[in-house]
Amino acid sequence: MKKENQIILTDQEKIILSRIYKLDKKIGTFIKNHSNESMNKLIPKTDFIKKAHELYSLASKRVIEMSLKNTKYIQNLCDVNKILNKK
Repeated sequence: MKKENQIILTDQEKIILSRIYKLDKKIGTFIKNHSNESMNKLIPKTDFIKKAHELYSLASKRVIEMSLKNTKYIQNLCDVNKILNKK
């Protein structure tokens, strides 16, 4: 039995969504490992912001909406509303 609300994604959308989830997990691990330091100073030294922006610019609108529900950190690194308005 399939769920009625199940969203079917293309292979490309699955790949991008997977990359978004992996980056979010990587950011979470980075934050745990540097809990004593200021993230405002550390995050710009990494390439997390650049990668987040690239992934969201490649993602479709429904992939972005799905990722917003299931991620914790990545959506705070770039202006998701601005990207959604362009799509």
